[in-house]
Amino acid sequence: MRIQKKSIADDKIYRFASKIFDDAIFRFPMPLKFEVVEFHLRDSTFGLGAGSTAIICIDHDSPFLRDLDEKGTRALITRQLFKAVLGTEDDIETNKVMARNGYYDDLFYLYYVHTVETKEDCMDAVRPALNNKDDLNFIKSAMRA
Repeated sequence: MRIQKKSIADDKIYRFASKIFDDAIFRFPMPLKFEVVEFHLRDSTFGLGAGSTAIICIDHDSPFLRDLDEKGTRALITRQLFKAVLGTEDDIETNKVMARNGYYDDLFYLYYVHTVETKEDCMDAVRPALNNKDDLNFIKSAMRA
């Protein structure tokens, strides 16, 4: 298997992501039956397996990469590897297989960080249910903690 890496991100983020990608490939629990695995840091996140080539793309502006979050970046890369191996873009199917292979903690972390990143959207959705200013202030202070 040959690995190719390409990036439009700066050197620090590229080196960080590249190291984690190497570790994720090494620890991946399923056989990678690809002749070429391409790893890209670009403007979108996806995993694709077609024929003898797998393409793993990670968004260079991901919150995990911006914060140099090793656990989140590893989980994101591993998830895209699963998508490539399974040949699917279906999140539910990918999540099931990841959980069966012991990656349930990584899935929890991915979804938890996503929820925290979008907490302002959640706050706007909950606002109509709050019937007074004290409830609203309590929720805001809890989300800041």
